[in-house]
Parts: sequence; C-alpha cells; structure tokens
Amino acid sequence: MKAIELFAGAGGLAYGTAEAGLQHTVVLEQDKDACETLHLNHKRGVKHVRDWQILKEDVSEYNFFQHRDVRTCDTRRGRVTCGGRACR
Repeated sequence: MKAIELFAGAGGLAYGTAEAGLQHTVVLEQDKDACETLHLNHKRGVKHVRDWQILKEDVSEYNFFQHRDVRTCDTRRGRVTCGGRACR
C-alpha cells in the first residue's frame, strides 16, 4: 500500500512501516539536520530509504491533492498517511 510520511525525523517510523509493507511515495520533514540524515541514507542506498522521495517542506504548505486518484478525485484510496509526533 502506498504511504505518505509526515514529520519523518531521521526516518525510524517510516523505515518500520516500510518493513511492514508500506511503500512511501513521499517523506516530509522540515528539520534541516533530519533531512540531511535522510538524504545521506538515501545516497548510501539504505534499504527502503533509497526509494523515498524526501522533501524538506512544511506540511501545512504541502499540496496533498497531487496524490489523489485522478479518476475519482479520491484522496484516500490506497493511501496511508503516517506521522510521528515531534521528538522535541
């Protein structure tokens, strides 16, 4: 099942849900250091992380409608939204 990860941090929750079978199409994180970690693991070819589109972006400004099913305009079909709370 396709998934979008919010507040990804260094990617622990996303990695765990990927191990459980979710396929993350987008991983969003706003923190610079966390994004650097994600990008480093992406470049290293870490399992699952190498397949993620990692974006340093504020979720309140992200256009989630681009993920809708164009035929039905359904934003929920076959999609899971995951996210952890801030570690701060």
